[in-house]
Amino acid sequence: CTSLCHAQYRAKGNIGLKVGVNHTEIQGLSKILISEDYYSGYEINTQMQFSPTACLFFNYHNERAHIGIEPQLLYYRLATALKYSDVHDLNYDIKFNYHYVGFALYFKVYAVAGLNFTLGSKVGFNVTPNNLYYSSNQEDTKFDKYHYETVKETENYLRNKIQGKNDIAIGGGLSYEFPFGLSIDALYHYSLCDLTETLPNNFSWIDTKNLTHQFEIKIGYAFKVTYK
Repeated sequence: CTSLCHAQYRAKGNIGLKVGVNHTEIQGLSKILISEDYYSGYEINTQMQFSPTACLFFNYHNERAHIGIEPQLLYYRLATALKYSDVHDLNYDIKFNYHYVGFALYFKVYAVAGLNFTLGSKVGFNVTPNNLYYSSNQEDTKFDKYHYETVKETENYLRNKIQGKNDIAIGGGLSYEFPFGLSIDALYHYSLCDLTETLPNNFSWIDTKNLTHQFEIKIGYAFKVTYK
């Protein structure tokens, strides 16, 4: 009980590493490919994906104050999968896997002991704007009459015409810090800008606004760099 009552980093300044997973959905991706109700007899579903996330951080908090600050250097991935099927037994999957590096700044309001409310924003630079994967049964002989391109040709065309963009997001959540350096974070972020761009193409794909929900859990460990 005594440990929990005094739980929080003992030093004013701490540097450390956090790793974890996020659960994301980039909204509106299906509307890029099928923007109008041209036909019926198909289903297209969006699936949220789990992805890795990590950061180097510096935490500054005077235990006599209720406010702390934590800048971070980030790596994270935003991912979503689309699954299409229709009455003709045509199926395809598209996976969007965008990797980001960037930085974040969070303000932490300490409620009791090491429990704090976190609020801030992050900026991520997309380092894999063409990271899109496509799979389909379109090369089956039963579709020969439609003269579809190969799966690889379709994938390359998608990669050239749908480009990932940078991410700016705001968010917050809860964090708990233990005096021996361990921390646990549960955060939510929502993007403020469009995450994809659809370039001119031959298939009437449109450019939609694609935002994202990001749910994140991280475990970290910090080492003190300043003392009381």
